[in-house]
Amino acid sequence: MGEPPIFTCLAQVFTIDPITKKTWKPSSTKSVDVNFFFDGAKKIYRIVSVEELEGSKKIVLNCTIGEKMVFKQTSQKFGQWADARSGCVYGLGFNSEIELKKFIGKFKSVVEDTIRIANSVSHKETAVTETGPLGPKLSLVSGNSRTGSLQMHSDDESSVAYKNVQAQIRRLEADLASTRLQASKLISPNGSETGKGSLQSDGGSGSWPIVPPMVYNHSSNQNFEELDNSRTVNGTRHFDEMKLREAISLQRRLGCILAEACELNNEISLLLTSQFA
Repeated sequence: MGEPPIFTCLAQVFTIDPITKKTWKPSSTKSVDVNFFFDGAKKIYRIVSVEELEGSKKIVLNCTIGEKMVFKQTSQKFGQWADARSGCVYGLGFNSEIELKKFIGKFKSVVEDTIRIANSVSHKETAVTETGPLGPKLSLVSGNSRTGSLQMHSDDESSVAYKNVQAQIRRLEADLASTRLQASKLISPNGSETGKGSLQSDGGSGSWPIVPPMVYNHSSNQNFEELDNSRTVNGTRHFDEMKLREAISLQRRLGCILAEACELNNEISLLLTSQFA
């Protein structure tokens, strides 16, 4: 490796027998240099040990440090750790416990830095994903206005926005059903809905005739009684003052429901556009 080691110690290298998983097999014939290296380009740490034998070199240890690696001291001068990537379990035998403790401290600090680097890379990747090639995504979340406000997109905000929309839809459906029921009771004494079954156009018994809608001129000086008396069908008054007031109230209420439904439809369109643009 081109870069100099950041830490070096002397220890004999072992690997556990992959078959028995109990017996230690020496990888080096004696104590050798065990080096920690940091690859600045790849942002990774490695533990490497090379033994020279009769003019040749043999790599006896080459392990990339992982975030979940833990070094365990199993005796006064011996410790071990597992490499999940290679499936190896490495062991190091030191000449003294002091050397072992130094190695443990360095191993722990390197693992902690590996975790920090991984978290930093993860945050950068998340930021790139959220931003996208065309700039930050926008999400509609409820604000002071009925239609909400555009804010930076996140999964949590999107979830809240969808739940708010669903709640508004359920409320509007309930309001519309209630208004429809009141209107049907107003038009038909039997509570039938407008234009259905029991409503008859000939004024038959048990039902009220379907008549053109009454238009009330608010600028007129007519009072409710005069207007009410002017509308009769077969000698029967179609609306009394109370029903007229209720009809006007229902009409206004329905108008508000329709207006809110239109705004909600626009809100959903903006939400979908921000998510799939």
